[in-house]
Amino acid sequence: MPDLKDMTPGEILADSSVATFISELGKGIAAAQVDLDNNSIRQIEAFTTRRDDLGGRSLLDLGLSPAFYHYQYADISCSMQLRMEVGSSDEFGFSAKAEYSSEDSESGSLDMEEVINQSSNSSEIKSAKMTMRADSQGALVLSNGQSFTPAGDNPIARLADLRRLLTAGDSGIDTLIERDPIERPAMALNTPTDKVLVNSPTILFLSPDFDNAAFRIRENQDTDFIVNSTLTVVTTAQADLPAYVAHFESQLQAAGYGTGRINPGARCAAGEAKFGIGISILSAEDISKLGKIAQILKDTGLRIELEGFTDRQGSQTRNVALGIARAQSVGEFLVHECQVPTTQVTYSNPLSRGEAQHRADDPTGLEDNPNYRKTSYTILDLDYYLITAGNKSDFVLAEIAPNNIGTPTGPGNAYVSLYDVVELSSVLAGNGVTVEGTSFGFSGAANQSSPGTAISYANNLARDINAAANLSAWATGNVVQVARAQDAFQVQLFTKDNREISISESSNFTITSQFSRSQRTVKSQKQGANRTTAVGVSIDARFSRQFNQEVTGNSAISARLVSIPAPPEFLEQIRAYQNELDK
Repeated sequence: MPDLKDMTPGEILADSSVATFISELGKGIAAAQVDLDNNSIRQIEAFTTRRDDLGGRSLLDLGLSPAFYHYQYADISCSMQLRMEVGSSDEFGFSAKAEYSSEDSESGSLDMEEVINQSSNSSEIKSAKMTMRADSQGALVLSNGQSFTPAGDNPIARLADLRRLLTAGDSGIDTLIERDPIERPAMALNTPTDKVLVNSPTILFLSPDFDNAAFRIRENQDTDFIVNSTLTVVTTAQADLPAYVAHFESQLQAAGYGTGRINPGARCAAGEAKFGIGISILSAEDISKLGKIAQILKDTGLRIELEGFTDRQGSQTRNVALGIARAQSVGEFLVHECQVPTTQVTYSNPLSRGEAQHRADDPTGLEDNPNYRKTSYTILDLDYYLITAGNKSDFVLAEIAPNNIGTPTGPGNAYVSLYDVVELSSVLAGNGVTVEGTSFGFSGAANQSSPGTAISYANNLARDINAAANLSAWATGNVVQVARAQDAFQVQLFTKDNREISISESSNFTITSQFSRSQRTVKSQKQGANRTTAVGVSIDARFSRQFNQEVTGNSAISARLVSIPAPPEFLEQIRAYQNELDK
C-alpha cells in the first residue's frame, strides 16, 4: 500500500472502504424487505381461518386481504469534501453505525421528518484559506464588521503585522500561517559569480562572518591538520577514538576556534531552527546557521531529516499545520535558496508532531515554551565523527590538508567541508542582478551591518528593488526575496471561536475557503401495520487528515415503506387452497 501522503483523493476514498459500508447498508435494506414479506405471508392464516363470530366465514370471504409492504425507495447520500496540501502527511478516520429494529404499531400512517442543524462547534478547530497580493495595502474585513489594516513596507512585514492585529484583538482568529507565492519572477545574475546564488524568487549572498570548516574523524592516529601556510593543528593518538576526538577538539580550541561535534550513528541530531510564537518564517540567525549546514551537506553528500514542532499553545490541529510549515520553511531554504540536492533533504513521518512532544515531556507546565517552537534537523547515516570549527577567518582553501572535500567517504581523518569568507566588495564590484527586465547593481555600503558584509549587500538590494514599480523585496539576513505586485501569498487562518466568522473578499484578499462548518442531517420514520418491521439507519461520518490533507463528510440513508394490495391472482389461489382444505 502506498504512503497516504502520496495517494490521490480517489485512492484514499477507495482505500477507506466507502463502497463496503454502503454495500452493507443496502444489504440491511434487503434483509428488512425479506422480514416484511415473511410477515405478510404469516398473516395469510389469520385471513383464511373461518371464524364462528363471522358466521363461519373468513376475513378473506368478507373481502379483506393481507397487505404487502415494500420499500418504495431507499436513498443513501454521502457528502464528502477532500482538502489536500502539498507535502502533506495525513490521518484518516471513518465511522458508521447502522441498526434496525422491529416494532408493533396500530397506526397506518407514514411520517418522515428531516432536521438540518448547521452550526459551528466550539470544540472544533476551523480553518480558512485566502491569498494576499504582494502589493496589498488594504484592510482584511470580517463578517462581524471588524477591519484590520496591516502596516509595513513589504508583504512579509504586512503579513507579520496582520498576524499581530488578528491574534492580539477580539477577532476570534488565533493563528495565521503564511507561505510564499508559487509564482517566480524572472531574474538572473548580470555576471556569473559563485558568491551570489540566484534562484527565483531569492538572491543569496554567500559570505559568512567567519570561516567554517568540518572534519571527518575515523582513526585514532597522529594527524597534522594544515589551516594555512603559517598554522597547523597537530594531534596525536590517544587511548581510543572518543579520547582522540576530545583531544582534537581541545587542540582546535587552543588555536582559537569554536568547535561542535556530531557523533556517528544512524540518526545524529545536528541542530534546530527556532521560531517565534505562531511563526513559520526563518530568522536571520537561523538563515546564517542553515547556510553553513547547507555547505556541509553539499560538500559531503550527507542526508538530513527535518521535523517540525510547536509548544502547547493553541489546538493540536493548528499546531500540526504550524509544525509542517516550519519544517517546510527549513527544507525549502536548503533546497531552493542554498541549492542542496533534493535527495539529501528528507522529512520525518509524520512531518510534524505539533505539540505532541511538548505534551509528552511537560503535560502540566507552561504552554508557552520556546524550546518546542522549532524545526529539528538530523543527519542520517553518519559513520564517522563530524567536527566543526569556526570563529576565525584564516582557513585557506588552496592550502588546507588533508583535504577530502567532495570525497568524504574515504579513510582516515581529513577536512570534508570549508565555508570560507571572501571580501565581497572585490568580487561583486560592478555586478548586479536583473529582475523582470530591470537591472539592479550590488552595493556593499553600510546598511544595518558593517560595509562589505553579505547582510549589507542584501539590505541594499532589497531597498533598491522595493523602490521599483510593480516589485516588492525584503531581506532576511543575507537573503533577498522578491515578488511581483500581482503575486499571491498563501495564507491559512485558524480559529476555535464558537462564533460564526467569515472573511469578506476584496481586491487585496481572495478567499480560497471560508472557515469550515459542520452539517448533520437526522431523518426519522414510522410505519404502522398489523405487524411490521421498520428499518432506520443513520450515519454521521467525519473525516480528518493530519499532514496536509483533511476530509470532512456527512452521510444519511432514508427509506419509505408503501402498502400494496395482494394481487387478484394471489387471492384466487388462496381461495382455491382454502376450498380444498374445507372438503
